[in-house]
Amino acid sequence: MTPTVRKIVALIAGLAVAFLVIIVVEMVNHAIYPLPKNVNPRDVESLKSAMAGMPVGALAGVVAAWVLGALAGSFTAAKIVGSGGLLPGLGVGIVLLVFSVMNMAVLPHPVWVWAAALVLIPTASVLGARLAGRPAA
Repeated sequence: MTPTVRKIVALIAGLAVAFLVIIVVEMVNHAIYPLPKNVNPRDVESLKSAMAGMPVGALAGVVAAWVLGALAGSFTAAKIVGSGGLLPGLGVGIVLLVFSVMNMAVLPHPVWVWAAALVLIPTASVLGARLAGRPAA
């Protein structure tokens, strides 16, 4: 496999792992903090109105899902590429950051969620990619 193809495969695998982690963490978060009965998750306006009453723990769970997804996905991408795996790992973080910003732009999130996402997702992405490059002890 050529290095370019390997990097593309690594990016795709890293994104798959990231989205799987995000889904699992958000499922747990929704089990702890279920949406109110009157909220239709398929209706953006209904979700927008529900966001105003979301507990801090529910929002922290969403940020945790994004951060853990960035960490796991970047680690996976960098591990597949091997040496020089920082770029695919950062690619995973960039894609997740873009999707998170899109989510926050559509649904109103508090400023602290924006700040946490903008700082922690790239940080987790770099950390995941760097952890993958470290030799086993």
